[in-house]
Amino acid sequence: MLAGVPAGVTGVARLPSEVSVSRLALVSIVSAVAVVAAAAVGAAAVTGAAAAAGAAAAATPVVRFASVTSAGELVAAQSSGAISAARATQGKFKIVFDTSLARCAVSAVSNAGSTSSNTYTFDTKIATVISGSTLYVTLQGQYDGPADFPFSVLVACKEAGVVVRPGAGGLRPGAGGVKPGAGGLKPGAGAGSGSGSGSTSVAASTLRFATVTSAGSLVEAQSFGAASAARAAQGKFKVVFDSSITGCAVSAVSNAGSTSSTTYTFDTRIATAISGSTLYVTLQGQYDGPADFPFSVVLACTGA
Repeated sequence: MLAGVPAGVTGVARLPSEVSVSRLALVSIVSAVAVVAAAAVGAAAVTGAAAAAGAAAAATPVVRFASVTSAGELVAAQSSGAISAARATQGKFKIVFDTSLARCAVSAVSNAGSTSSNTYTFDTKIATVISGSTLYVTLQGQYDGPADFPFSVLVACKEAGVVVRPGAGGLRPGAGGVKPGAGGLKPGAGAGSGSGSGSTSVAASTLRFATVTSAGSLVEAQSFGAASAARAAQGKFKVVFDSSITGCAVSAVSNAGSTSSTTYTFDTRIATAISGSTLYVTLQGQYDGPADFPFSVVLACTGA
């Protein structure tokens, strides 16, 4: 008779045997394991999605830029993400940025032009080299001699933690970036606006860049949106991007510069041509002859 059941009461279900209890316990354990396994798979899927999102965030392009006078002074109103600039000696300058440039590509241009229709300049040759957070810039003029002249640099980087999200009226970057407004892009909180601090986030669809060695190899850590690079012949290179670049404008610079204050180079001349998704690059050195040297290109695109 079962404990707790009055005498004479019939029709009361009996407990399963000990074997049946063990079987029920085993089924319960298996079910629990299945639930835990399903939860683990779900967690892994979430983790994978988060990792993918993190990778996408890490690939968001960010730009820094600086304008420097012929005396080596940083023009704050035309700079973002640059902390300081200095002239080391004739034709030798350096710009210190707010972070490492190890994941960045560079382009540059001489600002020694003129509004006059009959004034020209020899001050056009620029070569750069990255070292940590410092960009070393070599300037050369007539006969490739060292020269001091005003110039600007654009540094396009892949930076973690900067997410560009779509919003009404176009693409709006997250905290610390910039957003489009009347008259162009306006810095957001922490972005910096020519004060020498901060950086500018841009829509991924509007910026591509590539850094290429003198042998024609693509430096992936310093490239964004570039699929491959190759050397076709002396002074002839091509960079293939992940989509058509027919809606893009190109700027470029030689990376044959030096951190030394006494080393100069003839390898500064670059010409480009676009065909579909490929950028053809011609490099020339001393006496305008073909030359192989490292270079980087930055493309600003319509985003269409």
